[in-house]
Amino acid sequence: MSDYHMNINGKIKYCDCNNISEYLGIVNFEDKLLITMEDCEDENINIIHQLCKKNKIIIYKEDGTNHGICTIKAIKDKHFNE
Repeated sequence: MSDYHMNINGKIKYCDCNNISEYLGIVNFEDKLLITMEDCEDENINIIHQLCKKNKIIIYKEDGTNHGICTIKAIKDKHFNE
């Protein structure tokens, strides 16, 4: 089991989605993922939710803004149900 960390600075643009999705694709089953974002707008959070779902990653904890930074904790689950 590994731990991954992704920092996202600024607004997520459409061209960023492929890079984020590729990174999420390297996360294996039972691996943990911590995502930090400087831009906590609903649009950014929704994009992360969609990309995690696509990659069978379950978000189990979200923390609101802490000095403008949001954190999302997730794990890849082999029993993922969409």
